Amino acid sequence: MTARTGKTVLLGNIIALPRAPSRPLEISDSLPLCPCCGAPAFEGEWRGAFDLHHTCDCLIERATRYERGVQHLWERRQRERPSSRRYRTYTFDTSERTNGNTIALEVATQLKLGRTLFL
Repeated sequence: MTARTGKTVLLGNIIALPRAPSRPLEISDSLPLCPCCGAPAFEGEWRGAFDLHHTCDCLIERATRYERGVQHLWERRQRERPSSRRYRTYTFDTSERTNGNTIALEVATQLKLGRTLFL
């Protein structure tokens, strides 16, 4: 159910039921536009890919395209964050191998390029 239309949204096997807003919804000038139609986003914290809520019904009408687009926006945001740049000098080649981290480094080298791993 979206705040604007009252419809229930099915995301995979999860039904997303939005919480009632604590204050009137305001349009954000700083959050990215809808990846499908370019509609503006409502103001709010953007802590994860699907924290964006746009003023359109693309999430309902074009769910797969919308979800891929929002995920792409989030991944691009993560790559452009200044904090992610400071770790670019740390690579598997420059890591010191010890008895304690050998298995972790072997598993980590199998990750897709651009993914994040916290140990």
